[in-house]
Amino acid sequence: MQNLHERNVVVKSKLCIVAHGAMLVPSIVDQRVELMQKSVRWWMALPAMLWLLNAGCQPMDGSDKRQWAQVSIADIATVAGKWDGLMRAVPHQRRDDWITVAIAPDGRYEFSSLRTIGVFSGGGQFALDEGKLLSKSERGTVEAVLYEAGGQRMLKAKGRAADGTEYTAEVKPAKAR
Repeated sequence: MQNLHERNVVVKSKLCIVAHGAMLVPSIVDQRVELMQKSVRWWMALPAMLWLLNAGCQPMDGSDKRQWAQVSIADIATVAGKWDGLMRAVPHQRRDDWITVAIAPDGRYEFSSLRTIGVFSGGGQFALDEGKLLSKSERGTVEAVLYEAGGQRMLKAKGRAADGTEYTAEVKPAKAR
């Protein structure tokens, strides 16, 4: 009788022996304990995750959200230099492309974007049109508007290639390397 009783006792472990050791099944008690341990770990980690999420949504320098304001361009020389940022096809495709644009003080510009399928590059001549940069050629049109916020500048550009593909780009002055 003692031997039969020993065989039917549920042993507290990951697996227990039930019905003469013929079948191994997880202990219900152990499943509940494991579930409670996971719940406690989750609730302990939740405040840390919320803090990280909140910190990630705020500017690191402690400043308020930037309110980009459109600024009229009076002279092309004021936006001369190297700019870089993201370019997107419209409608948006899977990937954004990194684009670099070099603008000369006389309005000439060159751009290049490295892609997996090759280099997308070109150039042209900007002219001023109502405080915006405008370029038209047989390859397409580009209009760029200057924005400023917190001492920083950004050019937002819209373009349409000759084949009808539309692009947008947001570029900022390139950092010296």
